[in-house]
Amino acid sequence: MTKLEILEEPRTFPPKRFLLIIWMATFAIAIYGLIATPFSDVAIFVWLAIGAIAFWQIWTLRWVQVDNEGIRVRNIFQRGRKLQWREVSRFHEEEVRLNKGVYTVLLLSNENSAGENRPTRIKLTDDQSDFQMLREIIREMAPRS
Repeated sequence: MTKLEILEEPRTFPPKRFLLIIWMATFAIAIYGLIATPFSDVAIFVWLAIGAIAFWQIWTLRWVQVDNEGIRVRNIFQRGRKLQWREVSRFHEEEVRLNKGVYTVLLLSNENSAGENRPTRIKLTDDQSDFQMLREIIREMAPRS
C-alpha cells in the first residue's frame, strides 16, 4: 500500500511560517516607507525596490497539496498549477550546497507527454513545512528520470 492510498483527504504543505511573516512584514514596512517618504526624496526608489522584492517573495511562496490524483501548487493569491501523477514524465531531485547547508530542489514535469502544447513544470524547495514527508511522497509516486 502506497502512502497516498492511506491519505483519505488531500494533504497540504504550507510554506514555512517564518518566511511568510518576514516577507509580509517587509512589504508592510515598504508600504509605510512609501507613504512616509516625501516624493522628492531619493529614498522613495529604495522603498519601491524593497517593496517589489518583498512582493515577489510573497508571490513565490507556495502551498503544496498532494492526494491520490496528483499534486497542486498555489500561491497566496490562489494562482498555481496542478499535475496528475499519471502525467508526470520527469522527476528530478537535486541538492544545492549553500554555505554550510544543503538546499533541496524537486522538479516535476510532463515534458514528454504527447499532445501537450506547453508542459507543466512544478519546482518545489525545502521552504515548505514538513518537507521531508512531502519529498518521500513525491519520491514514491513520481517516476525517476
